[in-house]
Amino acid sequence: MQCQSFFIPDDTVKKLFIDSNTTTSDVIRLLLEKFQISDSPVKFALYESRVSKLKTGGRKLSDGEKPLVLKLLWKADKEDAQCYCLRDHTEPFIDWNSFAVAELLNFLKMLEREETRHLEKVRQMHSLYREQLIVTIREKFIEMSEGTVAV
Repeated sequence: MQCQSFFIPDDTVKKLFIDSNTTTSDVIRLLLEKFQISDSPVKFALYESRVSKLKTGGRKLSDGEKPLVLKLLWKADKEDAQCYCLRDHTEPFIDWNSFAVAELLNFLKMLEREETRHLEKVRQMHSLYREQLIVTIREKFIEMSEGTVAV
């Protein structure tokens, strides 16, 4: 089985021509075709997302739901933005609104610790690379001064 990796920027938008009989499964398949992604549609899910000034939320659509019909039922509210998002459903969708403030603050602390550890690893790796480069440059200068390296 071949694994394919791809990156689609978060703000990417694709328009599809669908009708009221088009199911969530159909939309997923159409989007994968439009983005030229050969992965199985089973790996993906369509999420109904709502963003307002107060909170962000979303839910996973079932395969048989009809996104256009749902879209027509959305309330037209200038304060809210609604859209559909295609996501790899093997990655968890986190509804941050379901957590208490204390839990969210704890998540932030955990992220900061993880980021600090990661940055330290990167710094150590870059320091090692820097040392290796300096040694190699010195060796090349020595070789050049001895006339053993053709330029």
